[in-house]
Amino acid sequence: PEVLQDESPSEKADIWSLGLSLHFMAVGKLPRRLGDFQDLSAFCAAVLKPVQFSQPEWHPIDESFKAILRRCLAIEKSARPASMELLQSAFFQELMESENEDNDDLAAVCRTRSV
Repeated sequence: PEVLQDESPSEKADIWSLGLSLHFMAVGKLPRRLGDFQDLSAFCAAVLKPVQFSQPEWHPIDESFKAILRRCLAIEKSARPASMELLQSAFFQELMESENEDNDDLAAVCRTRSV
């Protein structure tokens, strides 16, 4: 969002980009696409609204993953985590452990896990 406001790049903008990448990897699409809007101003207005996770494709996705995405895609950059904070989160710790078990499919890791 800060790029739309002509702000300089920052780690928080990178975290936003990470959130977009994770979103795409989880459900195969970005939360918003310019082509889905009448014009650039409508797209920009949509980007400044929180991403929702209520669509059916999000139902099988792990809640802890959605929580990470909510934080990465927070509109206010001060609400986004630092990269080291993300790496230390329980979700990413589990992801790194599962990588050691030869599981390289992020979508599979993000699906709801049985407790």
